[in-house]
Amino acid sequence: FIAALMILSISFYNARTWTAKAEQYLYRDRIIFSKTTRYQHIVLTRSRAHEIRCYINGSLQFNSADEHIYHENLVHPAFTLATNPRRVLILGGGDGMAAREILKYESVKEIVLCDLDPEMTDLARTDPILTRLNHNSLSSAKIKTLQNHDLKELPGKDQILVANQKKRFGSRPELVAEVTVINLDAATLLENLAGKFDVIIIDFPDPNNEELAKLYSRTFYRRLADRLAIDGIFVQQATSPFHAREAFLCVGRTIRASGLSAIPYHDNVPSFGEWGWWLGGHHERWSATGLKKGLKKIHEIKVETRYLSPEMIHASLDFGKDQLISGEQEINTLVNHKIFTYYLEGWQTGY
Repeated sequence: FIAALMILSISFYNARTWTAKAEQYLYRDRIIFSKTTRYQHIVLTRSRAHEIRCYINGSLQFNSADEHIYHENLVHPAFTLATNPRRVLILGGGDGMAAREILKYESVKEIVLCDLDPEMTDLARTDPILTRLNHNSLSSAKIKTLQNHDLKELPGKDQILVANQKKRFGSRPELVAEVTVINLDAATLLENLAGKFDVIIIDFPDPNNEELAKLYSRTFYRRLADRLAIDGIFVQQATSPFHAREAFLCVGRTIRASGLSAIPYHDNVPSFGEWGWWLGGHHERWSATGLKKGLKKIHEIKVETRYLSPEMIHASLDFGKDQLISGEQEINTLVNHKIFTYYLEGWQTGY
């Protein structure tokens, strides 16, 4: 019996070792963290140049060498247009990078971050590598892991203050905003969350399967509109306008079909190449022309950035000749998952 138990133990250990070695062959850099959660498979790697990359289900989510380019583009153009933003909703963004940028703004008093996977947000709160990258943006957040029957517990007045070093080179943390992390499906959250938000940041993974495609649907954007303040601004990460042009354009058509105004912008993120976002608001307050003029008039970003400048924001609004022209007219719905089709076709062909 003892011999059999030893054989089983050795076999189990070897199986784990073999699995780890097999997975390592899938990545160029050394794996420093790997875990399959209830929702996804998370991998962190470190290169010889000490670059940290995060992969979810094999798809790159960020590279520490250039993630600031992506996240500054995701957050700051919206905040330059928002009037004294106090309440912010982040959908996705479980790595805490978007929250890091938002916490630079003194006007922000409350952040609600909704990410489906509690193990991702827990990693962002506790892993020394990620807390260094996200400046501890989630480290003191109140965590609410909610199921559908717990919706009555959505955040009220009991959120806690988060200490964040807003001044990068300062030594004293300052209390800046209430942060609540909720681990729940984003569509369910929008149906049940009370109140309005001045800025909504949508940082979902690309629509590379039918479940994610639902989060880019007209129904989803209509729910989002209900949570957006009348003069509020939202921004949606929207994949590559070069590699997946039709998917990118479908995002804009679908947002506009929901009754919101929206304009596209883009930049180059070296780890991903040409990347794009859609920014918008209620059409009663913001027209597409008004949004574009507002961004073109920006002369200052009022917080510290590593990359983004007013001139880069201005340039991001201009696209190459015919890049935004398409013969397609379909929008994405809960039924047709059209953006998923566009996405697969685009990344397979490169345009």
